Amino acid sequence: MHWHLDVTFREDANTTLDKLAAKNQNIIRKWSLSILKMIELMKPGLCMKRESN
Repeated sequence: MHWHLDVTFREDANTTLDKLAAKNQNIIRKWSLSILKMIELMKPGLCMKRESN
């Protein structure tokens, strides 16, 4: 999962200092990734799905 989060959302480049905000962003990214994975079952390309919205 870490690889997907890093490649799709560039999570390693995140510089959020507030721990609560960083945790919330992580939850939102994981939730979004799970939705994108469900969509990918029909059409491949997680990065393209994220960029088109």
